[in-house]
Amino acid sequence: MVAPEVQRVGRYALYGQIAAGGMGRIYLGRLLGPSGFARALAIKRLHPPYAKDPEFVSMLLDEARLAARIRHPNVVQTLDVLEQDGELFVMLEYVHGESLSRLERAAESAQEPIPIPVIAAIGAGFLHGLHAAHEATDDRGRPLGLVHRDISPQNVLVGRDGFARVLDFGVAKAAGRMRATREGEIKGKLAYMAPEHLHGTVTRRSDIYAAGVVLWELIASRRLFDDAPDLAELFAGVSPAPERPGLERADVPAELESVVMRALRHDPEERFESAREMALAIERAAEVALPSMVGTWVERMVPDRLREQSDLMAEMEAQSLVTVVPPASPVSTEVSTEGPARAIPDRHRGSRATLARAAPVIAGMLIAAVAFAVAVRALRGEPQPKTPSAAVDVPTLSVAVPALAPAPSATASAIPSPPLTSRHPPASVARPVPPPKARASATVRADCDPPYDLNASGQKEYKLHCL
Repeated sequence: MVAPEVQRVGRYALYGQIAAGGMGRIYLGRLLGPSGFARALAIKRLHPPYAKDPEFVSMLLDEARLAARIRHPNVVQTLDVLEQDGELFVMLEYVHGESLSRLERAAESAQEPIPIPVIAAIGAGFLHGLHAAHEATDDRGRPLGLVHRDISPQNVLVGRDGFARVLDFGVAKAAGRMRATREGEIKGKLAYMAPEHLHGTVTRRSDIYAAGVVLWELIASRRLFDDAPDLAELFAGVSPAPERPGLERADVPAELESVVMRALRHDPEERFESAREMALAIERAAEVALPSMVGTWVERMVPDRLREQSDLMAEMEAQSLVTVVPPASPVSTEVSTEGPARAIPDRHRGSRATLARAAPVIAGMLIAAVAFAVAVRALRGEPQPKTPSAAVDVPTLSVAVPALAPAPSATASAIPSPPLTSRHPPASVARPVPPPKARASATVRADCDPPYDLNASGQKEYKLHCL
């Protein structure tokens, strides 16, 4: 796969495109922080006409600040809005998943109706997120009065984790004030607008109506308003009530159909009072799939799309190490875009190598020092410490022993040796050496002068009875 082109936008980096909509294109992006900190996110790049309208830009910034206060697992969080070089960018939480509109088309292509438990889980999920937005408050606890205004399958994102999330809070209201709007986009939005919305009155119950249209289409596997006459009748307020969505499905609970039909009533007062009330009604009316079941269904419907996102994420992670993210501290490898990483000389490497080569010599010197101390103690007649030193055989030890100092006077020999209280051999340091004990036999003493014999190699072999 060819590495995506990287574009810097302030403290963000844009990589490959992952989606497109009526208002702009969505890219996989990355927040670049100090000391190599980074975070994956989705970046919505709005079409140029939006960025060139000062009124739209001002309203978008205001609405995005309000939308950033929404904290809920069923809402895609708005993180930031940035204007640069005449373009507008909206930074959003990244979700590894797919839009509900694309999932609907995938199910239609596979000729598989969406399972009712999956529909219930998706519907209840994004309605809980919608309620959290409706109830959002400012830093003083005052209601913000947020209304989405554009609930549609394009603005519901279903993640691989099995959670449905509402998308684009803070953008829809500003878009409603935009004068340059495409004709096809108007028609698509009208299909989900409540009757009172078409006449300029928008409340949270207008979002509930739009949610009812989305659920009706998920159950029926087709559009509710799909042609111009239907939309004209809806706009005029004379359209008849829609038919029940489960006429062609035998597995649709009647209670679930009743929930959907109540949300689609023309009179806002006859709909659910809140999105949460509608979500709880769905959970009572039908079996709700677990998130793991919804995630499995998403993977089965759009495996190629999820794989593309994973590959793009891997490309972004690899490329950011080379071109974007600076190292937090000096490292022992140098990354280059022109070839594989090569080693950088380590200023401590020579010292470590020298120490490794000297280790056996040092160990040998320590062993020789200990052996020498043991031999001296033997010559002086001191008791040997009780330590596991079976490897040292004093009688046959062939070491070069220097000439011993003259024996101290008799007065000095009367001083008793201090007892050994340590369980470990004494350190090989200079200390007073007590005189050897008097021998019981003069013959033995004479034979022990000297206390060793020279072998054929000229080395000293000490006499056992002289020790």
